[in-house]
Amino acid sequence: MRKVRSRKSNLSDNSKVIIKPEAYYKMLVHVLRFGAKTIRGQGYKEVMGILIGRLEGEGTIKDVIIEDAVPVSHGGSIEVRFAPEDYATFSMIDEKFAKENLFSVGWFHSHPGLDIFFSSTDIMNQLGWQTPNPSAIGIVFDHTYLDRPGDLGFRTFRLDDPSKGEASGYHEVETIVEPPDSLKFYEKIISLISSVHTKEPPILELNEKPNLFGEILFPSDGDLMVEMPQISTEKIVNMIKMGFFNIIESLIEPVIRQYNKWSQNILKNISSQNLLIKRNLVDVKTTINDQLNEVQNTYSTKLKNLFNEMDYYIDDRFDSIDVKLETIEEEVSQLEQTLTDDISNKINIMIKEMRNDFSKTYQSNLTNLEHLRENISKSKEFFTQQEELLKKIEVQPEKIQAILKKEIGNYLTTANDDFNKNYENLNKIINNSEERAEKVESKLADSLSILESSVEPLEQKINNLNTDKKVLQNKIDKATSQINEKDKKIESLENDNKNLSEEMKKEKKENEKLREKLKKLEKKVEKNAK
Repeated sequence: MRKVRSRKSNLSDNSKVIIKPEAYYKMLVHVLRFGAKTIRGQGYKEVMGILIGRLEGEGTIKDVIIEDAVPVSHGGSIEVRFAPEDYATFSMIDEKFAKENLFSVGWFHSHPGLDIFFSSTDIMNQLGWQTPNPSAIGIVFDHTYLDRPGDLGFRTFRLDDPSKGEASGYHEVETIVEPPDSLKFYEKIISLISSVHTKEPPILELNEKPNLFGEILFPSDGDLMVEMPQISTEKIVNMIKMGFFNIIESLIEPVIRQYNKWSQNILKNISSQNLLIKRNLVDVKTTINDQLNEVQNTYSTKLKNLFNEMDYYIDDRFDSIDVKLETIEEEVSQLEQTLTDDISNKINIMIKEMRNDFSKTYQSNLTNLEHLRENISKSKEFFTQQEELLKKIEVQPEKIQAILKKEIGNYLTTANDDFNKNYENLNKIINNSEERAEKVESKLADSLSILESSVEPLEQKINNLNTDKKVLQNKIDKATSQINEKDKKIESLENDNKNLSEEMKKEKKENEKLREKLKKLEKKVEKNAK
């Protein structure tokens, strides 16, 4: 083992590690089983195990809570890099503790009598833990540290920068071991003492079986040295006994080796079969998931295509309805335009006729009024002449006045008669104008009757439009009924989708049952392995 003490730094990542009493107990018993004062220095063996726990806190590097420890192996194989089989063992341990929401947070191993540090191989092994989990730790034990007051015999390390690989340094992490808080811990101490008396292993490693023959002790070199022959019954008996024991040991040793090889081969076969079963299950799971994804994708594409076809159909139907409505609106607008043109033309003709009649009557009345004005102006001139004559006559004698008065009276009567005649003629003209106005009114009434007669075809056209509207409404109702049928089809498809999802749930449940059965098989395999 090559030390790399120079790589230890004074870095602090401001995190801490808390070890539960049971986890510390298992690690310590595992370490002391193969490295303690009662064992000679050459008999020390390094041990290795897995730390089980959880993480707390925030940030990249979190606090580590170690709830349990799993002894894995011991011997010279520790000082090698982890093999793929080791990582398979670690994944099996993770699956075992996953139900308790726990997982592997690092590893522990021992350097019995060699000091506490990280070797170059330890750094490589730590990279395997700390690369996927930056909070992962490595604990190193040396039982000789237990002789120091207050020392628990270990140190906790973490790499400074895993991205540097083998060139990374490492630093110590603050660690606290919680004191026991229940009687179960002391019951374990009692069972440990009893195992010492019965010479049974105080703790078993992963996949380890109890040794049927125990630790076989071989005679020392001093016992095998030849001494001067001395005839002694006691020595002869002892030598016979020793020879007998040596014969038994020589016979048993190949049996033990064969048994160990056989057990190792069985364990390898079991682990390989477990890996094959796991791979097959993973393949089955992936194939089922792929098939389910294909079913879901095909079903979803069919639904999308059906919805798109429905949308296109509905859009086409509404487009055709819009075109028909536009044509109807154009026909109605054209009909309104033609009606308004016809009515306006007829009204214009009637107004022209009325204007012509009224202009004729007006001109005739104007001519009559002009004649009347001329007569009145003549009469005014005459009256002025008569007044002048009267003024002259007033100067003459009374006879002349009387004669003039008679003549003037006669003239006035005649003038009054003429005025009355003219007045009557004017009344006649007014009456004629009223008759003509009545004729105009009758013509207007005729035009109104014509308009009323033209209203009937308009009403017929409006009724025809209403019928077309009803036809369109029926078509719309048919379209809505078709849409409702499509909705019903969609509901049926959704129900089919629900049934499919229920079947998928059933398949998932069956898969879970298969997983439980596989776990049970794994447990049986583990029991058979143990």
